[in-house]
Amino acid sequence: MSLSLVMKGIKGVTARELNRRRRRKGPIWQDESYDRIVRNQSELIEKLNYMLLNSVKAGLTDNPWTYVGWYFKGKKE
Repeated sequence: MSLSLVMKGIKGVTARELNRRRRRKGPIWQDESYDRIVRNQSELIEKLNYMLLNSVKAGLTDNPWTYVGWYFKGKKE
């Protein structure tokens, strides 16, 4: 099974559920998907911080560590 097909399935299921919970319709995710190798620890931290702060940038929470959509419970710095 290709990564593209897996991502399509994940995006479809989560978009339907998010729209249902928010009582909205329409797209949730961007169309593209691509994989990329994280080359070192500093790049990994950069990507994790980007994901962590997405909920704050979207106005969904003031504290991303307590946001229900954030699943990573690593060390807080």
